[in-house]
Amino acid sequence: MIVRATLIILLLTAVFGFRILDRIDPGTWSQLPQVSRLKLIQRATAGDKEAQYKLASAYQARAQHNHYPNKKWWERELASRDYLQALTWFRKSATAGYLPAINQMGIHYLEGWGEQVDLDHAAIWLQKAVEKHFVPAMVNLAKVQLMRAQIISHQRYFEDYYRSAYLLLSQAAQEGEAAGQFWLGKMYAQGIQVAKNNEQARYWWSIAAAQDFQPAVIALAGLEPRNPPDQNPPE
Repeated sequence: MIVRATLIILLLTAVFGFRILDRIDPGTWSQLPQVSRLKLIQRATAGDKEAQYKLASAYQARAQHNHYPNKKWWERELASRDYLQALTWFRKSATAGYLPAINQMGIHYLEGWGEQVDLDHAAIWLQKAVEKHFVPAMVNLAKVQLMRAQIISHQRYFEDYYRSAYLLLSQAAQEGEAAGQFWLGKMYAQGIQVAKNNEQARYWWSIAAAQDFQPAVIALAGLEPRNPPDQNPPE
């Protein structure tokens, strides 16, 4: 009886697992390991932290696909459930110490996926990844600090948040992270925490654009052209 019940549970897991994952954009599957979908679910259920992360990413991909306002109500409802499933599996993977999952937990709260934005929870998770020198988390934690600075009124903490964001982005940029280079360039372009400096902005955006980071490509195209050198009139 126990064996039969176990087989039924595994069969239902496979069927519903396939039904869930079959709806994901095919491009998402290219990021998954070369194993069957059932094996991925089994590995995640057995505690494989990388499989948990990839399964969470699959749920998240479908949730984002179905989240847009022009979708049918049942698709938006499905997106809410998928966000919850994504959070569940990301949390399992993050709790096991998988750095990309820890970073994703921070992004979940930073972006407010399926719920309201929670900058405090985002910072807690991202700080854990930063302490392990996970460079993408540096950029995301800097975004948290920039958002905090924009909504806080106390002058002391206002400056502290901007300073923290600048240091995090500087480190990420030096590590070669294109997103960090873009955001650091943005701070220079807008004069946030530093003196406005279009040449510094151009420098960092150019490096990020060379990595085909599209926000940097767009920002670089909109930057004021360099001033032409002074030329003495002919005598």
